[in-house]
Amino acid sequence: MKMHLTILTIFSIVIAALHTSSAQTQIGETIEGLEIGDGFGYSVSLSSDGTRLAIGMPYIDPEPIGGFEGMVQVFDLIDGNWEKAGPDIICPDCGEGNREFGSSVSLSSDGNRLAIGNNTEPGYSVVIVLEWNGTGWDELGRFDGFENAYGYGSSISASSDCIRIAAATSGHGADVNELMLTNEVPFEIYSRIGQKLDRPEFNDYGRSVSISADGSRVAVGGEDVYGLGQVDVYDYDENGMWVQVGGFTADNQDDFTGIAGTISLSADGNRLAVGSPGFGDHIDSQRIKVYEWDGASWNQLGSTILGDAFGSPVSLSPDGKRLATTAIRDEVSTQVQVFEWNGESWAPFGNNISGGRDYEYFGGSLSFSADGNRLAIGAFSEEGGPAGRVLVYDFTTISAIQEAPVENEFKVFPNPTSGQVELTGADSGQACVMDVIGQTLFCSNVAQSTIDLTCLPGGVYFIQAYSGGKLVTRKVVKE
Repeated sequence: MKMHLTILTIFSIVIAALHTSSAQTQIGETIEGLEIGDGFGYSVSLSSDGTRLAIGMPYIDPEPIGGFEGMVQVFDLIDGNWEKAGPDIICPDCGEGNREFGSSVSLSSDGNRLAIGNNTEPGYSVVIVLEWNGTGWDELGRFDGFENAYGYGSSISASSDCIRIAAATSGHGADVNELMLTNEVPFEIYSRIGQKLDRPEFNDYGRSVSISADGSRVAVGGEDVYGLGQVDVYDYDENGMWVQVGGFTADNQDDFTGIAGTISLSADGNRLAVGSPGFGDHIDSQRIKVYEWDGASWNQLGSTILGDAFGSPVSLSPDGKRLATTAIRDEVSTQVQVFEWNGESWAPFGNNISGGRDYEYFGGSLSFSADGNRLAIGAFSEEGGPAGRVLVYDFTTISAIQEAPVENEFKVFPNPTSGQVELTGADSGQACVMDVIGQTLFCSNVAQSTIDLTCLPGGVYFIQAYSGGKLVTRKVVKE
């Protein structure tokens, strides 16, 4: 009777697994906003290890001042829970009216520095950089926008140490500022390096920006009056100037290649994801292209990724191996999709992550940890909608069960199989059979050198055993 119940249990688990693909898991609780329409989650940024998270809410008015003042909160992952790291961050001297402080945020790799941009009128646009002191955030420096430029800081991207910060306007170009030593108080200030990055023929150039980890390469996106998008890449040279090293023009008008949030560089600057969300007559042209730098030119990496109303925003993991994007449409549920480069193509990775709420931009902001195993997702609404929220997901389990085989290690054959499989190359101990969501179904002694899968329905399974002192996973197909 006990064996009969065990087999029934295995069958129940497997049948459930057949309807579920490899799934990511949420880390900690959902972090909720403070009030209706606060824009909580409008911008998010994860530290390299995925344990510190900065969240912007540009539409909140905590003073109040009669407009959208904006605020930023930072959280640390402690014992599986997201806890506040320091007090709320506001900018009381960022001018009057709609400051929208927190429209963009960018953490340093170690999470101890934080750059914050706003999205306001000329004269009040500013990017502020803060440093963690153990209990709160001290201002490290700040820099102002261009003269008569609206929304400077609406898109920012920081190098890994926040020494160099690229900042874009709402269509008036972009620049890069660097933290420099001085002989007067304050002893460290941010100052522009190189020239302003602008293209006068594009009336909306500078809508999005992305910088490499060392701050030596920057990508700038925008579009002309007809929505013809353009993305350019620049390198900082020995003469202190930004030299263009390639560019990409949209295939069609109204596809809005290069608008805010649609470009993302890998940490080394050698991979660039470009989204084209598509609007108007080209609403069916949503797509993402990933390019790779070979030292002389940019070449498309894999096929174009096509989707349903997606391509904004786009987030490339720092290692350039994973890509997240979102389908966003007013009054319609949205979802986040993740893709992984498998050496030949960009393949779907994990389950699509749905928001489940109308009037909410679920996935309106995205940020990966350094290894691409954690992804922060911001979900916000406009005025009158629900308070925003942020969720963080972990893909480590999927990564483990999809690990590629290594030569001369643990092997399973025949594969596919209709029943028994033989095991070779495994250390002494047990070999365990798992389903597609990583649950262990049963284990068998490796000394027997075979595992019987006859009792399992057809489908995909994984057999895990130690080989050479390492835990190795092999996929097996049961016919």
